[in-house]
Amino acid sequence: MSTEHFPRAFELPNNNSDSNTSQAAPVNAFWNQYETLASGSRALRQGTPTKLLADAGSAQSNGTDNQRQPSSNEPSLLQLETAFEQEHKVKISSANGKFVYSMQYEGSVHNLFETNADKAGLDSASANLKSLVSDEESSLTSTFHVSFAKQGEVVTDQKETADSKPLPHQVTARDPELFELEGIKAALEKSAPSNIASDGKTGVKYYCLTEKPILGIDSFATFQNDKDSKPSVYLWPKFNEINIATEKDRTSAQNLPFSDGDRPESVEGAMIHELGHHQFMKLGFDPKNSKNETASVTAQTQLFEKMGWLPRLDEKDADYNWLLVGKSKDDNGQPATYLPSFTGMFFSFGRWQQKGGPVDEHGKRVPADKMQQLGEDQMVAEAKIKPPTWYFENPEEEYAEAVRMYRMNDESRRSLMQGSPALYSLMKENDQRELDQMYGTNADGSSKKVRSNDFKIVEGK
Repeated sequence: MSTEHFPRAFELPNNNSDSNTSQAAPVNAFWNQYETLASGSRALRQGTPTKLLADAGSAQSNGTDNQRQPSSNEPSLLQLETAFEQEHKVKISSANGKFVYSMQYEGSVHNLFETNADKAGLDSASANLKSLVSDEESSLTSTFHVSFAKQGEVVTDQKETADSKPLPHQVTARDPELFELEGIKAALEKSAPSNIASDGKTGVKYYCLTEKPILGIDSFATFQNDKDSKPSVYLWPKFNEINIATEKDRTSAQNLPFSDGDRPESVEGAMIHELGHHQFMKLGFDPKNSKNETASVTAQTQLFEKMGWLPRLDEKDADYNWLLVGKSKDDNGQPATYLPSFTGMFFSFGRWQQKGGPVDEHGKRVPADKMQQLGEDQMVAEAKIKPPTWYFENPEEEYAEAVRMYRMNDESRRSLMQGSPALYSLMKENDQRELDQMYGTNADGSSKKVRSNDFKIVEGK
């Protein structure tokens, strides 16, 4: 596993006190340093259309087509095509004097429309895409009861850090791209009923953000309650760096092991993960979003223990309140437990007793500088219950990853079942609990709805 990770989501609180957070009160400087180093080392950043067009002003075309020769202060047609392709994740080809616009999703190339092969054609393409986006939004709303923030809609007050006071600036939304909608659709088809809140009526709302809501954090996406206290998925600006719509679009070179932090993200996979957080909330495992906080704390502790995590007993206000259980034993006969920490480039797991105190590789209490430290690959091998992917720096993120693995496709479900059978059984059980919560059970206690092997919701037997 690479030591240079590009995290999918570090969910931090927004200005709504009910926000779901995937990290336990992290230190903002800590995460900022982590994200800056990680994204700088892994992200192959494409130039944004704005920058491309700005750069194009002083650029000269190398082509011989007079139509593509720019003036000294305007971009060439080729540069405009490139900018359009990168902004909207489409492919433009030429045929019979026309521009043909296509997009890759669900494992196939889909021709979208044609325009004249000139600047006016590119201008009209924006309107054509907007129409397709509107149609797809309507279809997803009708089918899955989800909604999408509109261009310019106020999302939240911006902050410097998660804990700072709001700045005098509001973050607004943009319209989603068709590319994003196709990935969201693929995720929704496998994640229902996580698209609906516990009331059985309120659908998840998607916000495509024009700016970071927290300046010190750089996430792909987050799940949280929005300004109206409704379940929502925020797609941060970094989300634009995802270039795979659905898992079926992954090339062989991109199909790295799930345990590899360099495995490129897909829109579908990221959205299944975020909806996994919603399942976590709906099933009562999130005390901050539960009517009975005491019962939720108990349920959460029991869940995490089944996943191979134990609560720290020495410092309840620590950034990390959970310890991952290993196969080894300390000299006191207790299972070895490991505390996640950040080294500046990757996560390390220090051997730390549940009641407090560093431990060496022999299971003996030692000074902190003698504590056994495991890298991520070593921790996967040592863990009593194997994490399903590389992203396991706390139990809630591991849970969302396990939901993703259970729901995404045959390959991911098989990997979960073979690599972490205990987690597989737990995900299967909780998936059915959520279905029963939504659709109910029969008089004999059997489920009215179940999830089939092809991930569809069907009548129970």
